[in-house]
Amino acid sequence: MGDAVPLTMEYGIYVFILLMFGGRLSTVRELAVYLPALLWLLRSIGRKTLVLEWKEPLFIVVLALFLSAAVSSLINSGPVGSFLLLRKEYIEIVLLYCVISTTFVSPGKLRRLALVLAVTGTIYLVLGFHKIVTDLLKSGSIDYDRTRYYATIILFFLPFILFENDRSRGPAKVLWKAPLLGSVAGILLTGVRGSWLGLLGVLGLWMYFLRERYRNVLIILTAGAAGVAVIILIIVALFPGEYKFVKGHIMQKTPVSYRIETWKLFIRLSGERSLLGHGIDNDAMSEHYKESYKALNGSYPAEDKPITPHNQFIRTLYQQGIIGLAIYALLFLVLFYRVIRRFLSDRDNELSLFGISVAASVLGEYVIRCMTEDRSMIPLGLLLSMAGAYLNLKKDGENG
Repeated sequence: MGDAVPLTMEYGIYVFILLMFGGRLSTVRELAVYLPALLWLLRSIGRKTLVLEWKEPLFIVVLALFLSAAVSSLINSGPVGSFLLLRKEYIEIVLLYCVISTTFVSPGKLRRLALVLAVTGTIYLVLGFHKIVTDLLKSGSIDYDRTRYYATIILFFLPFILFENDRSRGPAKVLWKAPLLGSVAGILLTGVRGSWLGLLGVLGLWMYFLRERYRNVLIILTAGAAGVAVIILIIVALFPGEYKFVKGHIMQKTPVSYRIETWKLFIRLSGERSLLGHGIDNDAMSEHYKESYKALNGSYPAEDKPITPHNQFIRTLYQQGIIGLAIYALLFLVLFYRVIRRFLSDRDNELSLFGISVAASVLGEYVIRCMTEDRSMIPLGLLLSMAGAYLNLKKDGENG
């Protein structure tokens, strides 16, 4: 029975990771969070102490962001509405942190967690390429609206594939080259410009901290770029329509002008409740935007125009005000500072680059990519929780 509880908590998180981007089986996904969270709570009650490093600065900022969302939603949506809205994202973020940052503090468990992340990323990569190949065979180019979401998922998991590739030896290292090169090629083929920039951020951060391990970084980059180039050239040669699609999408100026127009109006609307924001109801936010757009322009926005901020920072400003935005920005600063500081103090540890993988995923997806997109906060909650586990990592032989 003693082993059943930690195993349930550990493997529950693995199920959550596998289903996080799945879209279906949401009940199972939520159960994979709430059951481990319940066990964590019962363990804390049984030990008569909070099983959590609650003085960790990262957790304090996570909790502050939750409280900011709670106050804003309570003011704008009332107690019941506030609870329902918080349950969609913010409560789950706090529960994930409580479970993951205390469950995966042993090196063995953190290694398994990293492997699960890399394998899950590979599974989604295969699914993404299946859609890409299907589209290419059917019409000669990809269906952007169907495929673009995979760029987000692949970018999220790419740092952990990099991590497995770095720490693997022998045949396993060769095997991890395929999903690594495939991930980069997949992101490029989707034509999502924000993901391209995020990819540069991920690879740039990773290679910066990897430079001390390998003197031949330029050789590695050149070889990797050559491998990706071969994949893309083969696809372009077989399907010229894909090249025309990507080139045309890159040169499009209309979506950029739409986003700038949307940003301006949302920033203006944020000024109406600048301190605490309008609350975290996404549907109410979109309706407010549409009505305000109509009041300014005489008609509702066209169907191809965005009705959400398409910028996570502006969205946070609108929903949680200046206080929420300041906490949100502080969250990234604290995460990068704490993770990099831990890395520098223990860079020879095999798991040292796990923290850099987490930071790279946050940088690529939630700092760079979310400059032009809105995102669910739950994947960010997973990354923050894993950063907490990395910061609380115990040495081999210690209980955790």
